[in-house]
Amino acid sequence: MFESKKKIQLWADCGDDYYYGINGEKVDYEIAVDFYHKAMKKKHPHATFMMGLCYELGRFVDQDSDFAQILYSEAVGYGDPDALERITSGNVFEPPAPVEEKDEVNNYIE
Repeated sequence: MFESKKKIQLWADCGDDYYYGINGEKVDYEIAVDFYHKAMKKKHPHATFMMGLCYELGRFVDQDSDFAQILYSEAVGYGDPDALERITSGNVFEPPAPVEEKDEVNNYIE
């Protein structure tokens, strides 16, 4: 069944929410990995990069630098700039957390 791009992006965004503990969520790498994995299976660039990072750092998955490099390469192929920077720099880094979204109630007040 075809998954909409919007749904796949939502999975990646939810992964970020739990990875970074933003938008009202607490840091929970298990849930983050679950969301990233769903989006990665649909070839989402950022989710694939973040799965590589989880493998490289051992965040809820067994640490596996070789598999992380494979995922980084895939993410580069999908167009992820963080994966390209990771491969070319040789440095492990976590990209900064995305900007938290304001809830809809606050959007009406401002």
